[in-house]
Amino acid sequence: MEIGEIETAKKRCESVIRTITHLPLSTSITASCRSTLLKLASSELSFLSSLATDPPPQPLSINIGHIELVLWILRHPSITAVSRVCKQIPLPITNSVHVDLVCTLGKAPVWIIVSDRNPRYISWSDNRHGSKGLRSRIETILSAANSTTALKPSSLILFFANGFPLPVYERLKDRFGAKDFNFGSDSDFDCEETLEGGEWVNVVRTRSYKEAVSVEIKLIDGHDSLAFAEHVVVEAEGIIVWV
Repeated sequence: MEIGEIETAKKRCESVIRTITHLPLSTSITASCRSTLLKLASSELSFLSSLATDPPPQPLSINIGHIELVLWILRHPSITAVSRVCKQIPLPITNSVHVDLVCTLGKAPVWIIVSDRNPRYISWSDNRHGSKGLRSRIETILSAANSTTALKPSSLILFFANGFPLPVYERLKDRFGAKDFNFGSDSDFDCEETLEGGEWVNVVRTRSYKEAVSVEIKLIDGHDSLAFAEHVVVEAEGIIVWV
């Protein structure tokens, strides 16, 4: 990772921190959720700052893209009643599961999992090195969702910022009954300027999620599906994206 890349990532962290600070009340997130996001972004900024004078020779995985994605979803006009952000949910059956957002989408309680990974590194099955594939992770989350009461979701929403492989897409539908879900990733609801100290300051880093794909896995039959059918999913070089 070169110095220029590190500096760019640091600026993204700083932009995220400003955005979190200026989140409107309409996002309905708790002070605890804001604090969690600020800690994550500040920790990432501190880590990157420590590399500025001695960058690592090998490519480095950074987390700011994941935080940006969570923040982008938080600004969706249909997201309300946010109770947890980027936290483990303790459960009696398993130790805990990680959920990026516990909130209400429209009028339905949902859990949202996001991924900012390169789609070519998203696998369906566990690998021989012990890394869990998407199937195992979803099975664990669904088991947790079905065993909890206070935070029980009606649906699990999976949001892949960069699309994902066609075989994974097909298996999600076949095994879990996943349906395409339009999160409005081509909308501009994340663009806003705020007056600060007498000057207009851009507090949101614009990022396009036009290649994002999201799906809904329904858990409770009593709730209508949140999924939309009015969009087209296409394959481009083995990767599923929306057009």
